Amino acid sequence: MKRAQNQVGRDFVRIVYNYDGPAFGFASRNYYAQFLAAREIASDPMQYLK
Repeated sequence: MKRAQNQVGRDFVRIVYNYDGPAFGFASRNYYAQFLAAREIASDPMQYLK
């Protein structure tokens, strides 16, 4: 992710669409998206568990 951020910027959507690194395939894209979602939920669980 750091390499992708340095090349494309910090916006995850831009990274997914524009970054084509050798170690950033389908699994990496999905893993990072899931990580961001889990982090968002963990920051305010009651918002999502009502």
